[in-house]
Amino acid sequence: MMNFKVYRKKFALITAYLISISSYATQAEKLKELEQTNMRIVTDFYRAWPSADMEKITAYMNDTVIYTGIAHSHQSENPVLNGKQAFHDYWWSMIKNLEKQKIEVVRIKAIGDTILTERKGYLTLKGKTYFVHVGSFFYIKEGKIETFTEYLLPVSSMKAH
Repeated sequence: MMNFKVYRKKFALITAYLISISSYATQAEKLKELEQTNMRIVTDFYRAWPSADMEKITAYMNDTVIYTGIAHSHQSENPVLNGKQAFHDYWWSMIKNLEKQKIEVVRIKAIGDTILTERKGYLTLKGKTYFVHVGSFFYIKEGKIETFTEYLLPVSSMKAH
């Protein structure tokens, strides 16, 4: 027969173990929920692009967003923009004359507040269609995009076809 002290110690250890497992499960569930929310923010951000509605597009961004884009033929370095208004003005200058835009998110992955995406798409401008294959990193802070960085991926061409 187990004495009361031994029984109480075992009970306390088992209880502590069960509480720690429960706490871990709760933390894991919260992280998964956060990651799902962050992926939805980025997905909704991309879905807003074809609208060309800059208020709708920038609604997903913090006022202090930092955007690092892809250098175009007239640029010697990748543009780095600070703030929502700078992104608004730059992005509008690129999309205002688009005839058509199609975006497909090929992959999306969340690691806490960081979201990684791979997207492909087509842009039609002045009758020419451009294929793009882009990787992006996002950092989400308080439910808004805090940083957005883009990279051209292999088999990408910003040349007209």
